[in-house]
Parts: sequence; structure tokens; C-alpha cells
Amino acid sequence: MTGVQTCALPICFPVTICFPVSQSRYLSQEGNCWIYNNAKVYGNAKVCDNAKISNEAWVYGNSQVFYKATVSDEACVNGNARIYGNAKVFGQACVFGDASITEFAEIFGKSEVHGKAFVSGNAKVYGNACVCGKAQMYDNAHVADDARIINQTEVYENAWVYGNSLLYDKVKVHGDAQIYGHIFMRGYTEICGNAEVKENN
Repeated sequence: MTGVQTCALPICFPVTICFPVSQSRYLSQEGNCWIYNNAKVYGNAKVCDNAKISNEAWVYGNSQVFYKATVSDEACVNGNARIYGNAKVFGQACVFGDASITEFAEIFGKSEVHGKAFVSGNAKVYGNACVCGKAQMYDNAHVADDARIINQTEVYENAWVYGNSLLYDKVKVHGDAQIYGHIFMRGYTEICGNAEVKENN
């Protein structure tokens, strides 16, 4: 297979033709996981089950990508991050630290998820958004644009946080609530139902 390159540590492991690798410390010997295009997996990273790493994606550190998760485009996964279930990380998104992305969650654009953040369900993080600390997102929640949710903030159900919003500490946003614009919230604050919080023009 012309163009195929496989390297031992510490050199990264690019695969330039799509094929399942049968002899690599990076790939599980069970399931049907793939690394292809110019994707790179190195360090102590693991790709298992039916996970797929493609395009210019990077997976490294002690991170794990497994079950049916995909990492593609120019996305990166590192640290102790775990991407699993049917989760997708793509675009130029980056997931690192001890963050976990699972179920059908999607992280894309130029967004970041890190710290001990947990994103699950059908939740989406995109734009330049950042989810970090011990923040949690689940159900059909969206965090987008330049919004940041930090520490123990929770966004769930059908809630949206976007614009330049900053939610810090133990804020909870749920129901069909929307927060957008230059909004700062901190502490034991709960926004729910059909509430709409936005900056005054």
C-alpha cells in the first residue's frame, strides 16, 4: 500500500491511506477502529472499538476515543480527555484536560472543552465557546459564539447560551431558557422555563 507510514514512539503515527491498522499500540485489536487521511495518534492515546480519527485530527497525551466516537477535520483531543459513545469532535475544536464527551454530543467550530467538563446527550458546543472547570451540558443544550460556562455551571434540557455570556460557579440554565449578549452570572442562579436573559441595548 503505497504511501502508508507507521512509526514507533516517540514519532507520531500518520496514516495516509484509509485502512485498519492491525499492529499498533494506539489501536485496539478488537472492534473496527480506523485512523486515516493525515490524522495523528501518539503518546499514550488509545483508539478503540469502532472509533474513527480522520482528516488532520490529532489525538495524543493519555486521551481515549472509543465506542463509535469520531474526531475529524483539524480537531484535537489530548490530556486525559475521553470521547466515546457516538460523540463527534470536528472543525478546529479542542477537548483536553479531564473532559468527557459522550452519547451524541458534538463539539465543533473553534470551541474548547476542558478541565473536568462533561458534555453528553445531544448537547452542542460550537463557535468560539468554552466549557470548562466542572461544567456540565446535556439533553439538547447549546453553548455557542463566545459564550463560556465555567466551574459547576449546568446547561441542560433545551437551553441555549450564546453571545458573549459568561456563566460562572453554580449557575443552572434549563427548560427553554436563552441567555445571550454580554451577560455575566455567578453563584446559585437558576434560569429556566421560557426565560430570556439578554443585554439591554
